[in-house]
Amino acid sequence: MNLVPMLRKYNYATRLRMIGTTSLEERRLRGDMIEVYKLLTGKEQIDHRQFFNSADTPYGLRGHEKKLAKDRSRLDSRKFFFSQRVDNCWNNLPAKVVNSESVNSFKNAYNRYYCKDMDNRSCPSTYKYKYCME
Repeated sequence: MNLVPMLRKYNYATRLRMIGTTSLEERRLRGDMIEVYKLLTGKEQIDHRQFFNSADTPYGLRGHEKKLAKDRSRLDSRKFFFSQRVDNCWNNLPAKVVNSESVNSFKNAYNRYYCKDMDNRSCPSTYKYKYCME
């Protein structure tokens, strides 16, 4: 965005709004959620048990049945690993999004869940990433 001369004078949030896109952090989180969906549904040829432990207890599982168990980690190198980074956000997704039939339907349901205004396809500044970055 810095290569566009007319946008250099604006701050990052204003430039995002003018271009009609989301922040890099939001795009990365969306990509992570898509990868988790592909791993858990078998769309990738990788065993998801290498990365995730499912929360098998029937107690305290509100939402969907594909919740992930949050492993404890004390080192930063493990704390920011993919399987640790995505647990909170995946567990907070509604069942309607998680139980999608295909990858494209998951992407659309994810966008609908986080966007208030579907006329604007990229939905800048309307994403509600609460509880994901804890």
